[in-house]
Amino acid sequence: MLAALTTNVTSFFREAHHFRILAEQVFANRPSKAPPIKIWSAGCSTGAEPVSAAITWLENGGTLDGLRILGTDIDHKILRKAGLGEYSKSEVANLSPDRLEKFFSQTKHGNFKTSHAVQSLMTFRSLNLNEPFPFSGKFDAIFCRNVAIYFDEPTQARLWDKLSDCLMPGGVLFIGHSERLDPKTSSKLKNIGITAYQRHINGE
Repeated sequence: MLAALTTNVTSFFREAHHFRILAEQVFANRPSKAPPIKIWSAGCSTGAEPVSAAITWLENGGTLDGLRILGTDIDHKILRKAGLGEYSKSEVANLSPDRLEKFFSQTKHGNFKTSHAVQSLMTFRSLNLNEPFPFSGKFDAIFCRNVAIYFDEPTQARLWDKLSDCLMPGGVLFIGHSERLDPKTSSKLKNIGITAYQRHINGE
């Protein structure tokens, strides 16, 4: 029922300022010989969001062993599409010719398929955000944009709190432009840009 209610509207580099912050605050600050950066795209839809993060990483000189992206969604159908990494001409219309050439190949049917480099950085799994999270590790960045709008306020508050607890110190949470954090979660994070919040480091 939840899958039927959601619209799955997405596009590459939606809210482009988030990907600039990702590059400047997460990717640029990675120490040498550090473990791979971990990103979670919660509510990844057809994969445009994690693909955009992967492209941002590669454009900033990232290596294939330096980043791991987890994309999750409740809708199994769109997860299959995300796993295939194949998009129609209209779906990639907002991408520059340079990005299309570097990070996609055109199929015989006229669609565009993500490159092996992009696809190798991503893993897709089914997940209901209202259920306990099946992992204990922390993330350097979490995208949860235009997902909480489908929940009532108490459920939103619980979700934001759970997500903030999944961030590394200094990790960044990106939310949708029409979404707002509740006060409890806001106390754990500081605003570093439009709808972008960083987990406090050492009680800052």
